[in-house]
Amino acid sequence: MKTRPVHSACATFYAALESIVRAQRGKADWPPRLIGAIAKGTDVPARRLRFNKNSPPTPLQVSLAPLDKPRAASFTVLSLKGRGVSKPSQNPATLPALHPLAKALGINKRSYSMKWLITLGILAIAVAGFAYWFFSQPGPRQLDMVNNIIPGDKDAKLLVSGQVYDEELGLGLNIWAPTKASDKPLPVVVFIYGGGWRAGSKDEYAFAGRALAHRGYLTVLADYRLFPDTKFPGFLEDSAKAVAWVHDNIADHGGDPQRIFLSGQSAGAYNVAMLALDRQWLGRLGKTPDFIKGVAALAGPYDFYPFKSETTKNSFGSYHLPEMTQPVNFVRADAPPLWLSTGVDDTEVRPRNSRILRDKILEAGGDAEYVEYPDMDHIEIMMAISKPFRGKGPVLDDMIAFFESRP
Repeated sequence: MKTRPVHSACATFYAALESIVRAQRGKADWPPRLIGAIAKGTDVPARRLRFNKNSPPTPLQVSLAPLDKPRAASFTVLSLKGRGVSKPSQNPATLPALHPLAKALGINKRSYSMKWLITLGILAIAVAGFAYWFFSQPGPRQLDMVNNIIPGDKDAKLLVSGQVYDEELGLGLNIWAPTKASDKPLPVVVFIYGGGWRAGSKDEYAFAGRALAHRGYLTVLADYRLFPDTKFPGFLEDSAKAVAWVHDNIADHGGDPQRIFLSGQSAGAYNVAMLALDRQWLGRLGKTPDFIKGVAALAGPYDFYPFKSETTKNSFGSYHLPEMTQPVNFVRADAPPLWLSTGVDDTEVRPRNSRILRDKILEAGGDAEYVEYPDMDHIEIMMAISKPFRGKGPVLDDMIAFFESRP
């Protein structure tokens, strides 16, 4: 709303006051609602006017600055009495010099400053509280929240939330789908998140579900047990159950069980690589990896024995056959095609893991592709899937191109 000049606002208020006084002349008292009505046609909010109650017969007073001296120390006091209006009087001692509109609002210098200080203080506390809460969230959840406020990926919806695939353990999965209806079954991506086998959640990686669903893929995000609740091979057994559930049930949700891809990042990339290479995990469920059309793995560890980090010692160190935990020991020519990507600057899971697995697969006569991205580290390659950071590199586009090359 366009604000009137200060002089105009005060003059309008003064004129409105006089008209009501004239109209109400002869009445016994002045109810506050009448005074409140004065401000309806002006720029002065009625709730902020200062009305000083005095002893009868002067129930209300309204303070206004002199229109001819906008910054003078004195101001006009109008006393609304039972029968008429007293003459305007100058009262130099009532308030310090203020902007006329501030006087009309009943704000003195001290109260004006205090109100702003209190407002700013409350705002600062709110911002600090939000920042503390935001940065206390896991990194993927922070990324997902930021991703949600960036335009894009509109053709995606959460189709199923919390579908249980393991009743005994209470493990569930989410399914993301394109919003546009399709008359044909959609290709499927089962995405397994990372987190060092000790952290992560299907809900925290919703940005990956949105990104892939927007590109036309029914996308499944599955939870699995983490350390210390389980160690190797517990998380592989869980991931295998999730993939088997998808193979058996995804047709009911519009997916094509003949076009199922696996994908994952870091620990999740390890899980999907092992499911594709080592037949035993899906074989225990009466399945075979042969239905997997391809595996897109981001920054995964595939050759990390002997165990050196605290993470790998916790999750793998107690297994009696440590060599059987390594994907590089299960290469075979008939394995599903592998798309192995990494960031050149990754110091957490070195790029050599992906290169070595690629080389061994090719030596065995299999199908594997290695892609590395400059100026990306272990986390940034996953961030590049999200809307805010896709400019860092074409990770999502390359994944989609890999899937589309395996019809």
